[in-house]
Amino acid sequence: MEEKNILVAHPTAFSQADHIAEHIVKRGVAIVDLTKCGSEAPRVIDFLSGVAYVVQFTMVQIIPGVYMFAPEGSVKGADSRVYSDTAGDFDF
Repeated sequence: MEEKNILVAHPTAFSQADHIAEHIVKRGVAIVDLTKCGSEAPRVIDFLSGVAYVVQFTMVQIIPGVYMFAPEGSVKGADSRVYSDTAGDFDF
């Protein structure tokens, strides 16, 4: 069975987004909680969604302020690069 590398991040500033981006670029699934990021949250999500687009990842909003980045096709019921109100079934 293949081991999956999942990062759970709670950034509080945009300067922490590069670590998350590096993980996504290396094809790692990331769950990002932006609830403590304050006014920089839109900037972080814009940056990470751009990274996700480049590496063909899907971005899914799990709950308000919490997002998952995963390879396209690995989240059932979520369209590519589309924000949804609820996450689909996970197929890692």
